[in-house]
Amino acid sequence: MHRRAIHTLPALPALSALPTLPALPALLALLAAAPAAARTGQASPTVAVFSPDARLVAAQNDRTIHVWDRATGKLRATVDSDRMFRGAVVSDALITVITGGVVVRRGAGYAQQVRLPVPKVLSWGRAILSADGRTAAALYPRNGGVGDPDTVGCWDARTGARRAAVTLPRGRALGAVLSADGTLLAIFGDAPGLGALLEVHRLAAKRASVRLLSWASARHRTTYSAAWSPDGKRLALGAGEELLLWDLGGKRAALAASAPTAAIKAIFPPQLRGPAVRMPGAHQLAFSPDGKQLASLHGLGVVGIARWSVEAAGLTAAAWIKRPRDGGTMRQVIFDDKGALLLVTSTYAPQVWIHAPRGDRFVTVKVLTP
Repeated sequence: MHRRAIHTLPALPALSALPTLPALPALLALLAAAPAAARTGQASPTVAVFSPDARLVAAQNDRTIHVWDRATGKLRATVDSDRMFRGAVVSDALITVITGGVVVRRGAGYAQQVRLPVPKVLSWGRAILSADGRTAAALYPRNGGVGDPDTVGCWDARTGARRAAVTLPRGRALGAVLSADGTLLAIFGDAPGLGALLEVHRLAAKRASVRLLSWASARHRTTYSAAWSPDGKRLALGAGEELLLWDLGGKRAALAASAPTAAIKAIFPPQLRGPAVRMPGAHQLAFSPDGKQLASLHGLGVVGIARWSVEAAGLTAAAWIKRPRDGGTMRQVIFDDKGALLLVTSTYAPQVWIHAPRGDRFVTVKVLTP
């Protein structure tokens, strides 16, 4: 019974971030519903994710990970998993945390396995893949135990050879993102007294990683999300209630732009601009393929999504898109290879819902069912 309860809980950011969120009442209502849903015998996909090109969707229901072709709705593979799915899927690979470590699966039905030579630790954070499927990474506590992760290990996803291990000097790692080609790693988190933390490293094939950026900000308190631009020259960061855009294309990393997430209110109708409409931090970010747009998901998947224009002069609020009326919790927002914005949601049923914006609201365009 205890294991089943773990599988039914939605995937959420660190609990220390919750008191700062205006969406807390909605979140508490969502969590309160979890035990009742568990008693029905239908466990929720603990996470539902797109592949970087948005062609695949992976989600876990109970102890099974399902992978669909998004365009056709055809179920491409099912994979047994004895742990909550905290992984990723790309065109030819799937990574997931299992009991005792992390495994990359490839081939037809993802039947071929590469077990990564990971440290012996008791708790794991997310496991990720670069878009090209060649680099794998996973978060874990450096000293083992069940504490918050502070280290990101990186491996060759095809051979399992170790590439690097990067540790935040202080604090905890709340997440990490790899550039599309797997050469750049960004780790974000927070620490008491230091506030929001960000480290960016360049991964080398045969030598130690090179640190390109180390940033801390007590004013921002914590970091929620990060995303690389398709060309790997810019990094978007959701820190506190602000969006930051770092430029890493030159000789030195530089802060290129910043905007408060509340800036999106400027395009609301006048009657919606009052203090009651609050904008929490950006808990997930996604760039468009041309790097000229940025989408930010707010409120732990229960509020809505903002759309931003990425310009040389900075970030400009472009649109606020309301959450869909059906499908449950918003899990991930992404742009497909044609620049269309998509959203995946899930409830306590085995299905996942795919949505696209129509006017100022997301509407369902497809339901994927095992």
